[in-house]
Amino acid sequence: MKRFCFLFFFLFIVVASFFCIPTAALQISRKTDGQILFRSKIREGESFSTVIRHSVHLTPVFENYEVNDKGLIVLTGTRLQDFGWGVPSAVSEDMELNDDFFDIRGMSKLFDSIPFRVSQINNPAFLFRNKQYYLLDLVPDGERIEITAKKTTLGVYIFLGGNIDAFSEIPSATERH
Repeated sequence: MKRFCFLFFFLFIVVASFFCIPTAALQISRKTDGQILFRSKIREGESFSTVIRHSVHLTPVFENYEVNDKGLIVLTGTRLQDFGWGVPSAVSEDMELNDDFFDIRGMSKLFDSIPFRVSQINNPAFLFRNKQYYLLDLVPDGERIEITAKKTTLGVYIFLGGNIDAFSEIPSATERH
């Protein structure tokens, strides 16, 4: 009986400790029904990006983000090929020309979430850990998604289902376009 109590107490401590280990989760969900399309743990300072095709210039526009120690999303920079309609024409941040792209760095704009409208015109994608996820593969044209980062504990993260990647169910979702 003492062994059983000790084993139970030990397992309780191990399981409870998972609810004390902090972590952050990056998540993409559909705004209409809240369906989670993507969720992954993300480390403080780890980056991700969105990319669209500009509707006038027809060139890619990258927005670069990272998650800070408070679990907020920080816009850190933009990468684009052309200035003019719908893109910055004057910047106060650091700007550099690299490989035919203007890199605007030194930005530090905080967001609780990023609302993002998916459109066939801009062919949007989400870039994370060297993978490119095409949003039109899972989200209808014109629908809105929301990108969030939440501070949580490892136990809650596991309890809520851990990693979710609906894009992986589509064989070519990270390879085409």
